[in-house]
Amino acid sequence: MKMELYFENPSGTIHFKGSSHSLRNNAVIVKAVSGLGLPKQECKLASYVNRPGQELVSSRDLARVITLSVDVSCLHGCRAYLQRIIEGLYQPGVLTVLSGSLHRRIPCRCTEVSEPEKHGSNIVSLILQFTCDSPYFTDVHTQEAVLFKRTNLISESFQLPCVFTARVNRMLICNSGSVASEPVVTISYMKGETDISVHSEEIGIMLTNHSTGQKIRLLYDGNPGERVTLDIPGRSVLKNGAQDITSTLSSDSFLSDFCLQPGENDVEIVNFGIDKDVVVTMHYDNQYVEAVV
Repeated sequence: MKMELYFENPSGTIHFKGSSHSLRNNAVIVKAVSGLGLPKQECKLASYVNRPGQELVSSRDLARVITLSVDVSCLHGCRAYLQRIIEGLYQPGVLTVLSGSLHRRIPCRCTEVSEPEKHGSNIVSLILQFTCDSPYFTDVHTQEAVLFKRTNLISESFQLPCVFTARVNRMLICNSGSVASEPVVTISYMKGETDISVHSEEIGIMLTNHSTGQKIRLLYDGNPGERVTLDIPGRSVLKNGAQDITSTLSSDSFLSDFCLQPGENDVEIVNFGIDKDVVVTMHYDNQYVEAVV
């Protein structure tokens, strides 16, 4: 097996080496892995009298369980090394799967450790189970896209007529995953003067996914230096990371309704406070239903 895995949490990192590695001092060698394929589903079915078969009413993906069968190899101090591994599995963490060019990770908890099975004085076998509350894998790094910014185009030498600034407020965002992704949108209200002196009676930001027709309207007039986060998966709007201002959403805006569908998404930001200089950034994860070689 060429696959390698890493489990990371505040206690440290446990490296599960592929079975192609020879047993060595202080190493955890993976013999078998299960639970990396499609997630199990819970389905609601309906059947009718005098009608053959059944009808699928609804379905949902269930939590994922990943099982590792490993050999712990240690030439000296096997009990102490095994104890450090088991203690390191106690806190929740992130499991990363590396197999050639495929690098994926998933948050999880180690929910079961089998009784150690000794093979001589230097090898102990264990079976570990990791429960993943969300069944989807993601890339190792979160994706980032700047949705709105104003760029100064004036150089030391320029000739009139010319364009003083350029704006970016609409772009195609590609969700390369298998399922819809819920992004986190950060609005940073910049310090300093803008190049616009006109005051607008309207305030706030409109976030629109033209590919799905979904919209979110924030009715908040931020001050320079403030940062507002639309945490869509967390179902909250926070100012400066602490103050909850979810109530400033318009009455027809629901965070649970906004997502990035698999494939291309035509996303636009409209800044109604035209005298406000803002930078709007979106972070999202491509989500995959498997991590199989």
